[in-house]
Amino acid sequence: DGAFMDCTLLSSISIPNCTYISSDAFYNCSLLDGFDFSNVEYVCDSAFEDTSISQVSSETILELGRGAFRGCTNLVSVDVPNCTYIGDYAFVSCQSLESVNIPKITVINDDTFSNTYKLTEFDFGNITSIGRYAFKNGGIESFNAPNVTSIGYQAFYNATSLKEVTFGDKLTTI
Repeated sequence: DGAFMDCTLLSSISIPNCTYISSDAFYNCSLLDGFDFSNVEYVCDSAFEDTSISQVSSETILELGRGAFRGCTNLVSVDVPNCTYIGDYAFVSCQSLESVNIPKITVINDDTFSNTYKLTEFDFGNITSIGRYAFKNGGIESFNAPNVTSIGYQAFYNATSLKEVTFGDKLTTI
């Protein structure tokens, strides 16, 4: 854990066969702006928190831990089509995040996308549960959530861009 934590001048690293990124591995490596995720399956808690990563793209990533990319203000796009779990706070305060493709997740945990002002759309097709503060202070403009059964406390608090919401008949708890 924390292998390169606080290496504030580290800007690039090559680990081509890495499948597991431990907790805090690159935490606060503020100049780290790229990483080859092509073989990575697990990104643990706060692994890339407060780095300059701008893109996460991988067909191999299965899980993203709590706060995995928290505070990555340069992160613009996330494409992890086989990921089935995202921890709390995974993308909180990723202020440049515009595009997310995570079609296999069914739960959006607490604070996952709060303070993501540029994320205006999200595919809620498979989502069954939206956690507390999940899109707080976010830029979501509309959503269709046909399979959602529960929405947590202040999940869309201060989402001032939100204009249209559609739920299916499965929603039982707000």
